[in-house]
Amino acid sequence: MRPGVALLTALMLSGCSSSGPAMPRMTQGPDAALSANPTQTGDVRIVVMRPVRDRQERGPAAVDQRTLVAVLQPDRAVWLSSARLDAASAMPLLAAMDASLQDAPPATQSQVTLTLAKQLPPVDALGRRVVEGGGWRWVGKTGSGPDTRCHLSLDDAQGRTLARLTMDTAAAAALMRDLDRAVRTAPERLTTGASMETGR
Repeated sequence: MRPGVALLTALMLSGCSSSGPAMPRMTQGPDAALSANPTQTGDVRIVVMRPVRDRQERGPAAVDQRTLVAVLQPDRAVWLSSARLDAASAMPLLAAMDASLQDAPPATQSQVTLTLAKQLPPVDALGRRVVEGGGWRWVGKTGSGPDTRCHLSLDDAQGRTLARLTMDTAAAAALMRDLDRAVRTAPERLTTGASMETGR
């Protein structure tokens, strides 16, 4: 083998054997989850993100390209509850929200509360209460005028409600806009997105 060819071969083999930064894996995480302690103790906000980065016990993060709708309590830095939607489940949810909000009165500030069922799934090793097959369901609105409230429930695969979000029309309208934007946007780069750590 000529010296130049031998050197090139050695450089190629060296490049193949060197370990670069681990890239995220494309995989789906849990359909829905609650934190170990999902009780609301302060102000919360609704976060819509796409894609989702799931922490792993070892190895690179896993990336889920579905759209995350989560309830975050900022002062505890905890995701209280969350569920992921693909386009097939997001579009009917958006349609139901739009139908409810068309004649709903406007609100001046967003108010969101989270209530929980008495029986919740057990906590796993990562500090989450995983709800496989779970998802968000638009319940509708109650009240009238400035007292109008909108409701979104987190249900398990059997249709049992585990948590319910109650919000004014301003929060509901903002959620609908953010969800519509996220669902219709092309997938983001694998290195971006929400880090799904529910906390303890």
